Amino acid sequence: DPTSVVAGLNRAFPMTEHDNKFFTAWYGVYHRKTHELRYAGAGHPPAFLVESSGTIRELKPQGLMIGVEESPVNSTFIRLQPGSRLYLFTDGAFEIETHNGSMLGLEGLKDVVAQSLPADNPVDMIRGKLLGLQQRDTFDDDFSLIEATLS
Repeated sequence: DPTSVVAGLNRAFPMTEHDNKFFTAWYGVYHRKTHELRYAGAGHPPAFLVESSGTIRELKPQGLMIGVEESPVNSTFIRLQPGSRLYLFTDGAFEIETHNGSMLGLEGLKDVVAQSLPADNPVDMIRGKLLGLQQRDTFDDDFSLIEATLS
């Protein structure tokens, strides 16, 4: 149960006992037989769900970051189309200053994801496009991008 996992992390890592530090999380459980995804989160950016039709939906978890002990946690569930792809990422994937000085943002990242599909290796293509937008060989912030194909 994603709600229990996020609530457990909140209890295990209270900010008051960790030098007022916190972290974010997006946690989901996919059931292949029913094609249901149940997810919860804590202050993390939304995941992108690319449906088999090509439509991209943001899966926005509700909740504050891990470490805020009394933060309410709720999970959401959706039924997915077979062949959907789920993209999870850190803020370093969209808090990118582009070569013209503007911030890419979530909508910009969504556009990059859309332009990278279909591809043999969309994660590598997305990463390459993001590096190209900032015209650097490395990212300034943490960068993680995970793709899961849900069948």
